[in-house]
Amino acid sequence: MSSLTVLLAGLLVGIASSESVLLSSKTSAKDPVPISCSLDKVTTGNIVSWNYTSPSGMSSVVGVGAMIFNLTSTAEAGEYMCIANNTVVNKVSVMYLAKPIIQNTRKSVTFNDGDHDRKLTCVSDGSYPTVTFQWSRREEGENQVAVIISPQSDPNINITTTGNNSTILFRNLTYSMQANYICEVNNVAGNATVEVLIRVKDRLAALWPFLGIVAEVVILITIIFMYEKHSKKTVVEEVDAKDEEEKPLQKEEEENGTDIRNRVPNNNYK
Repeated sequence: MSSLTVLLAGLLVGIASSESVLLSSKTSAKDPVPISCSLDKVTTGNIVSWNYTSPSGMSSVVGVGAMIFNLTSTAEAGEYMCIANNTVVNKVSVMYLAKPIIQNTRKSVTFNDGDHDRKLTCVSDGSYPTVTFQWSRREEGENQVAVIISPQSDPNINITTTGNNSTILFRNLTYSMQANYICEVNNVAGNATVEVLIRVKDRLAALWPFLGIVAEVVILITIIFMYEKHSKKTVVEEVDAKDEEEKPLQKEEEENGTDIRNRVPNNNYK
């Protein structure tokens, strides 16, 4: 029982005894931590069972018929009640104390201006008892101080916390809500924080690059069309100029041909 530490023992309302047990990281099937009913309050023939409530609030029946229930994992932390003949005879609070670990891995999230009911969730893989959450906001830029936020301070948000999860809801996103949002998780063993940058962009932001490409294509087609038109006009002008140059030569040749024909001697003349 080296991994078992009894922190508190006593009577609860003069009927059920109550104690707290602290699990260690070595708790396993090979090194279990036993919890037991109050043997002096359970007699032969009593129907014994254990009722377990997890840190998230889920309840289940475990260890039916067992006077002693062995804990084999730190994940079994929670509240245990030994029940004999529908009477609670012993309550055991089983705790595993460790600094919370936030599961969030995203460093930034992008939303659109005007979006409704967007959420950011902070999940803690912590110890029992359950952790507490605190949300704050820090504007972008150097030397900005984080300010605690709540639905009371900002009616445009809502915060819901259940067990090891806390979610901040943005009712109506605007550009002014772009900032760093900080989730802080605390328990008796320590705390952890995560910071996520919320970016708010124009709803048509993704359309601008496409419109830019279309504009470039239109400009390119216009340039090609103008170049082709100018090239054809130049060719036509060159052809017309060449024709104009050839016309005098043809006229001169025609005139020269007429003179030659006029000078041909008439052999029939005597």
